[in-house]
Amino acid sequence: MYSRFDYSRCGNPTREALEICLAKCEAGKYGIAFSSGCGAMSAVIHCLKTGDHVVCCDDVYGGTNRYMRKFAVAKFGIKIDFIDLTDL
Repeated sequence: MYSRFDYSRCGNPTREALEICLAKCEAGKYGIAFSSGCGAMSAVIHCLKTGDHVVCCDDVYGGTNRYMRKFAVAKFGIKIDFIDLTDL
């Protein structure tokens, strides 16, 4: 018998329940849970194309800042503005 939860990295019932609940809370059709913020951020960046523009807070986690500057900008040609979000 085949189970769609045969390998936990591909999916598991607990994570699926979380994703469904979060999607419903946000009035979304789908939800995706990641094990880390960097995992989520890199997944979003990889959905963008050359010339797309991202606005990011200037005090973001250092690893996120480096990833965006070294990969998103340098390798993928994505434009990123780091903005002080406390200054309206």
